Amino acid sequence: LNKAQALAQYYHQNNITADIRYITANFTVPRHSLLISCVDNHPARLLLLRLADERDCQLIVGANEYTSAQAYFYQKEFRNTKLDPRIRFPEMLTDRSGDRTRFSCNELQVDNEQLAIYNQAAASFILQLLWLHCVEKNRVSVKGRLELAIQHSCNFNLQRTIKLGELLNEDCRTSDQASIFGLS
Repeated sequence: LNKAQALAQYYHQNNITADIRYITANFTVPRHSLLISCVDNHPARLLLLRLADERDCQLIVGANEYTSAQAYFYQKEFRNTKLDPRIRFPEMLTDRSGDRTRFSCNELQVDNEQLAIYNQAAASFILQLLWLHCVEKNRVSVKGRLELAIQHSCNFNLQRTIKLGELLNEDCRTSDQASIFGLS
């Protein structure tokens, strides 16, 4: 199973409907949807980030390579801040590799071999972020929200979690922006 299929199977067991679709230029979603991305290219991730901004959606992106995996959480309030993946990963804005409009699936698969264990790691990270931001977020105190993970990553020798509070500076924590992030 690929990441999307494995997650859909898990959701189905828990009475949650997952709509698995390939992303095209005219891809759209209902407002306030939860998007879970298992795509393997930056052009599709950028499209989903744009949709999250335009449609006021939450987005969890999972990604992996041969010996690494990561997942991160995004909501439109993060746009143009240190929490925005387009700022944290600027190569996303120019990297066209893996763009399905330029290469066939077979060509992409040859160039992007992946280990199943890192596919599973990405799926596990996605599930953990889903649970934190869709179930637990409203159960924790305002101060506790700073401790919520917004990114998990690993490779063959390191595992890392980045928390919301690590990327917010003191100005944001004490300003009117704090309410945007649910911190006041």
